[in-house]
Amino acid sequence: MSRTRQTFPGIGSKLVGRQIRMPRFKIDDVVEINSVIMSKRTGQRGQIKKVIPNKEQIRTLDRYVVVFGTDRETFSDIQLVLVSQPTTS
Repeated sequence: MSRTRQTFPGIGSKLVGRQIRMPRFKIDDVVEINSVIMSKRTGQRGQIKKVIPNKEQIRTLDRYVVVFGTDRETFSDIQLVLVSQPTTS
């Protein structure tokens, strides 16, 4: 049996006995900004609009673009708490 290498566009990692780590939050998740790292947005809720995974696959270094009405701001994984996931119809 031969081993094949699989690659996924945009990820650039090889899968040979390795798992791809998924970011903790997904697009459209509603999150709250926690107080671990002080921010002008502490305690506010927003929606994830973009996921920026860390190249070294270190989850705590993942970044997320969160939308608050018409404003956007980027946060680290550690600054966010999941409030709700989007519902599927």
